[in-house]
Amino acid sequence: MKTMASILKAAREKKGWSLREASRQTGISPATISKLESGTLKNPTFTTIVVLSNHLSIRGKAWEALFGDNQ
Repeated sequence: MKTMASILKAAREKKGWSLREASRQTGISPATISKLESGTLKNPTFTTIVVLSNHLSIRGKAWEALFGDNQ
């Protein structure tokens, strides 16, 4: 089962974005994105996940997994 961390990192890499570029596009700090992708930040705000998923084009089952209990 995919985790929030792996979904976010894969989506960012698919876009070809560095952490800095993802931060510039979303307004979320590179440190926060890095912590989410490494799994060290496990309870981000709903707004953070919505902003990231919108900018990273996360849809369908992957989007649902972001809110699942699989972190």
